[in-house]
Amino acid sequence: MGRDRVNERRVMIIGLDALTPELTWPWVAEGVLPNLARVLETGAGGPLRSTIPPCSPAAWSTFATGLNPGKHGIIGFSRTRSDDYRPRLATAADRAGETFWETAGRHGISGGILNLPFTYPPKPFNGFMISGMMTPRLGRAMASPPEVFDDLMAASPDYTIDVGLLSAVGEAPETILARLLDSLRARCRAAVGLYRKHRPPLFCVVFVAADRACHCFWPYLEAARSGQTLTPRQQRIAGAVRTTYAALDEAVGTLMAEAGADTDVLLLSDHGSGPLRAGLSLRKALAAAGLLTPTPPRPFARGRRSAGRLLARVVPYSLKRVLRSLLPGLAGCVASGAAAGGVDYRRSLAYPVGADHGVYVNLRGRQPQGIVEPGAEYEGVRNRVIEALRPLRDPRTGRPVIRAVHRREDIWSGPRLDCLPDLIVESEDDQYSMQTLSEGPDGGAVYALPEVRWDRVRLMGGHRSEGVLMAAGPHVRHVELPDAAIADVPATVLALLGCPIPEDYDGRVLTEMLTDDVSAPRRAAVPRTEPGPDGALPRRDEAAVRSRLEQLGYM
Repeated sequence: MGRDRVNERRVMIIGLDALTPELTWPWVAEGVLPNLARVLETGAGGPLRSTIPPCSPAAWSTFATGLNPGKHGIIGFSRTRSDDYRPRLATAADRAGETFWETAGRHGISGGILNLPFTYPPKPFNGFMISGMMTPRLGRAMASPPEVFDDLMAASPDYTIDVGLLSAVGEAPETILARLLDSLRARCRAAVGLYRKHRPPLFCVVFVAADRACHCFWPYLEAARSGQTLTPRQQRIAGAVRTTYAALDEAVGTLMAEAGADTDVLLLSDHGSGPLRAGLSLRKALAAAGLLTPTPPRPFARGRRSAGRLLARVVPYSLKRVLRSLLPGLAGCVASGAAAGGVDYRRSLAYPVGADHGVYVNLRGRQPQGIVEPGAEYEGVRNRVIEALRPLRDPRTGRPVIRAVHRREDIWSGPRLDCLPDLIVESEDDQYSMQTLSEGPDGGAVYALPEVRWDRVRLMGGHRSEGVLMAAGPHVRHVELPDAAIADVPATVLALLGCPIPEDYDGRVLTEMLTDDVSAPRRAAVPRTEPGPDGALPRRDEAAVRSRLEQLGYM
């Protein structure tokens, strides 16, 4: 039999978290990204629609399962508890649906998964996994089977789960960029080492460097674009995003060379990136509309917050790490309590939670102190929320702040719909930060973000709904992809591998990019996969993950 036998096909997926078309296409044209350019010269490429909202937990979960959030149940970093209003961190154990690597594994195709967000705790399958974002710490617990962690350390002893951006401490931009590039290169060495040793027919690795760079350095990039006169140092800082993209391109070239000409390679981002123009406090907006009743401020609360900000700036990084390790439970409790605080739930009709752009109705029988009756009253409250948020304007520009307020059933469907927010909010051009705990000074719902400083980084980059998809290889046509969504990627991967497509997939096979020798796969039933009874992390682990998310500006 020839080389093209289905069971001899190989697929490598390289995730480039937050790679954005706005930067990628021009830099490809300018010659900054030669390896991505070669992919586009011979293969397929175009924009990739993310999920609503365009955030990593939802998007990578849809990539993993081929399902919309109404089926897999994940839209953000946290989940509401059933016994009170404090959110807890979501994990892969909270996600429903069989992953595409599990589907491939059931059909005899082994896989290797490295640093894919929302894969902790790792679940055994026909292959190996090193979990990614939301992993508490380095160790065998992040690996399946556990002994593959030894392979990871042998390949890349300086491997890190994520980049400690330390924005609260206010490190210099150069320091953060150096750490970012070191982490990227360590991950590339890990990917090469694991791939060489195991040679799985299906391999996936995710790099987060573009996302972290855009969160940190987008304001400096804009400063350079605006025509400001910059010092040589400022020019180097303004070029940090470009430098990061170039380093990612180099990693792509290394991995594609390792994969060889007989491997189909897909490159994708879960969402795009762009600047944040201002902050939007959903809590204040709902309070102004009489839908949320704040709790009276405690006399010492403001002073405690100010003291906390001061300590964050002056405490050395090494000491901060020690304190976090010594007081993990306290850190987790404080963060969780703060996220739920500030609201009198006995008198509130609706409230936001976390950073998932969601608004919950305080429904009787569902929430512990619910006061809204199901049925007509529930729908009336949802209508009031929409009417309250839609007219919001940016006081600086007079422009609309809200692009859309969606009822959950209008954008999602599936058995996990009931565990998701009742409404989801999209800001205009995704330019407004909606972090629940970062609500700016006292005043209106829309607030200014801190001024850009060249001496220390502040997180002022956000996400966009459009990412990037590229592909090249023996079974990929040279074609533009104008209409692809992230839910289409797992179906297309399974088609390349010759596996049936789960019948509940929301995505389609991107047949327009596949050669004629790739047969249209059949749809097939899959084993029903539900979340575990309790995906909650132990307190110490939750504190470690919360600390990392805080550094990234996600909590």
